[in-house]
This record gives sequence, structure tokens and C-alpha cells, in this order.
Amino acid sequence: MTTTAPPPPLLAVNNLEVVYHHTIQVLKGLSLSVPEGRIVALLGANGAGKTTTLKAISNLLRAERGDVTKGQIEFRGQRIDQLNPAELVKRGICQVRFNAGGELRVPWGYVGALQCDPTEKKPFFHVYPGSDTLTFG
Repeated sequence: MTTTAPPPPLLAVNNLEVVYHHTIQVLKGLSLSVPEGRIVALLGANGAGKTTTLKAISNLLRAERGDVTKGQIEFRGQRIDQLNPAELVKRGICQVRFNAGGELRVPWGYVGALQCDPTEKKPFFHVYPGSDTLTFG
């Protein structure tokens, strides 16, 4: 009997730590995995680090004086935590937020979206037809 190893996850976050303003630790030891073809929701209370996690994945922390101080982020088996946001977009990773008057809307052309936070009404995962794009916000 032959066993095959499971495919690597589409997105892997390993032992992530994030600090704001060189002093405020927001995330410590966060790990998560998004398998190919699956949807994963990131849930938590206000202030638990959901938005910080998404900003770390899309490398948007520096705009708010935040830094990933430990851990790594991989997309399709390649490290992406050192890439700038423009390079991430070229690889198909970006944040999407579309909230019209307090109502979650899916941008035109998207097939589906999953809302991860009913209070903030931010979509976490979108599927864009005919592409390998992973978007969240």
C-alpha cells in the first residue's frame, strides 16, 4: 500500500508574533493553515488579533508601525513574509473590503464571499472566477 503525503497548504502561518510601536505585543505564537480548496474563518473577540493577522499576511503592518518579529508566512510553499504588498498582489494575495451602509457586499465579478466577523462585517475569503487569487480583509 502506497501512502502519499498530503499537499502543502495554500497558506501557512507558523508561530507568528507581531509587535506594534516596538513595545505592544499583539500576536504571540499564532499558527494557522488554509488547505487548498478549503475555506477557513478566523474568529475571535474584539482585540483578539484578527485584523492584525490579516495585515501581517498581506504585509500592511508597517503603515501602522507594526512588525512581524517572529515566525513565517508561506503561500503555495514559498515564504512571503518578506515581500512588499505590491509583490504579494502580483502573487494573488490582497485585502478586499466592501461595506456599503453597514451591509456586506461582494464586489462585482466575485462568485462568493464568507463573512468572518458579524460586528465588523469584513469578508475573509473570496473566490474570483478563473483565477488563483486569495483575497481577504
